[in-house]
Amino acid sequence: RTAYNSMRVEELWLDGRTHPARTTADIDRTLLTRLLRVAALCNDARTAADGAMHGDPTEVALLELADSLMPDLRPGLKDVPRLGEIPFDAARRRMTVEIDVEGSRRVLTKGAPETVIPRAATLAGSGQDVSLGESARQMILADAEAMAHRGLRVLALADGEASAMPDERHLTLIGLVGMADPLRAEARPAIARAIGAGIRVVMITGDHAMTARAIARQVGLHATQVVTGRDLVDRSESELARIAVDADVFARVTSEHKLSIVQALRSNGEIVAMTGDGVNDAPALRAADIGVAMGVGGTDVARDAADLVLADNNFNTIVAAIEEGRTVFANIRSLIHFLLTCNLAEVVVVFSLLVTVGATPLLPIQILFVNLLTDSLPALALGGEPSEPEFMRSRPRRSTAIFGRDSAAALLGIGALIALATFAAYAWGQASGDDALASRLTFATLVGSQLSASFAFRSQLRSVFQLPRNLWLLFAV
Repeated sequence: RTAYNSMRVEELWLDGRTHPARTTADIDRTLLTRLLRVAALCNDARTAADGAMHGDPTEVALLELADSLMPDLRPGLKDVPRLGEIPFDAARRRMTVEIDVEGSRRVLTKGAPETVIPRAATLAGSGQDVSLGESARQMILADAEAMAHRGLRVLALADGEASAMPDERHLTLIGLVGMADPLRAEARPAIARAIGAGIRVVMITGDHAMTARAIARQVGLHATQVVTGRDLVDRSESELARIAVDADVFARVTSEHKLSIVQALRSNGEIVAMTGDGVNDAPALRAADIGVAMGVGGTDVARDAADLVLADNNFNTIVAAIEEGRTVFANIRSLIHFLLTCNLAEVVVVFSLLVTVGATPLLPIQILFVNLLTDSLPALALGGEPSEPEFMRSRPRRSTAIFGRDSAAALLGIGALIALATFAAYAWGQASGDDALASRLTFATLVGSQLSASFAFRSQLRSVFQLPRNLWLLFAV
């Protein structure tokens, strides 16, 4: 079973070699136990009474790894006291705890490889720990980058003596873990639809640049330029605005960087929708035009800062909401244009006949019938028109105005046709010398013309013969 929005450890790097996470027969058991102890204890995720794990997806993945590889290990770690802690933050990108194991105080650290490996003086081996030189550190960092290039989120795990606190120095690097979150099958098509609709999709992540680039390509983003948080330091507002225009992928960013990116995009005149689920995402969610928080596993802080909450954590839901919004706007515009056109035609007919012949052929109850039924029911039915494929093939509107040049053409053109047809019917009736017949012909023509015009207002992009049936409109007519 594929679980979306849940991390899973796919690879382990131990003793200089990479191993599949579920095939550990050739790994030294002492070394593996040491790695799993850090994974389980340098961790804030918790297991509920029903066996479900709660917490950050990355930490839940580490607990699941420990339980799957050594189920007899974790029960013995439940009573290990935590003597101190330096919590994870976006600037340090690592977490450190101090524990007491059988009277011996140890320091456990996990975090981004580029922040943990430079602090390691030795490397854990199957026989004994070996000293780490600068060249060895660079080789390990290269292995970590290779894992990231495969689309994995990489963490380095290390331990050390109690003296390593609080500077987190002179650690022993135990190994690396590579995690992946399976992409939803609809992620790539959803992003393609968004791009086709003129919507720019930007990835902003705390992951390694290589990981971000690999995932971006998997979902259909070109990722020709990956900007890291380090590239954003000490930039002027104009430089940030230029970078925000050019780059589609931002990696290794902090909450401050996310906020700066959102502000830079808005300064360029963009309408920005920002997604996020963590506490660090709250400032950017609040600063965006539309903050979108994740409802599954997202923090309360993120949900409170957002304008919308996704109950399914699915990007495709955002794209579907955009399509629905464009459909609603088009339908509202159609029904307003229809109502105004019909009412304009009525006013022209009644006013013109009053001026020219001194009377109107329509009785008050006929005018009331036209306004209450002929105008209202088809207009309501126009509000239920289904979406058209063209809605998601055009660029976003630069204006929310209901009226434009095309509106004027429809109002004047169709309104004039309705008025001329009604005048012709009245003249035909008058030619017979029967005022009652002229009144009936005028009323019937006005009603029939307006009902016929309702089909013309169904779409501004396609012919009525190319549209699917609108049964509500047929019923209204």
